[in-house]
Amino acid sequence: MNNAPETKPKQPKKPSYLWIIATALGWPLVLVGITMLRFGQLPRDISGALDLTQVGSGVAGFVLLGAVSGWFAIWLARRGGKREQIGLWIGYVIAVPFAFIGGLIGPLSLEVFANAPAWVIYALVFPLGVLIGGGIPLSVSTILGYAIGRAVAAPPAGNAN
Repeated sequence: MNNAPETKPKQPKKPSYLWIIATALGWPLVLVGITMLRFGQLPRDISGALDLTQVGSGVAGFVLLGAVSGWFAIWLARRGGKREQIGLWIGYVIAVPFAFIGGLIGPLSLEVFANAPAWVIYALVFPLGVLIGGGIPLSVSTILGYAIGRAVAAPPAGNAN
């Protein structure tokens, strides 16, 4: 008879929802950083002054993208094991360039609202376009990474141990 205590399998550490703050702040930094690298300055209006409405709506859209995609990734990571979490984060990182481009193109796909007042475009249309355009590649790649991690973690079919 073995008197040793039974050991339970170690559960993976669940990521904190505080990481949403990092993703929500990281995406606007990517936007500003790439804009500065490409153009050497942030968008200006016709007088040469900084265009705060355009910059503000872009930053707001990417904060929204970071918050929603971060929440989704963390929510999904808390439901899986270690391999699912690794696959999920690999999928998220792979999707970053596609999500960035989608976030830039997303507002252009909402040209239906071109005749709307400027405040509607900058406060609603632009951030939602960024969320939709960038969120689709991030969501799909994150789910695929999670599914691949789950398939790798699953025991082979027909192996009943």
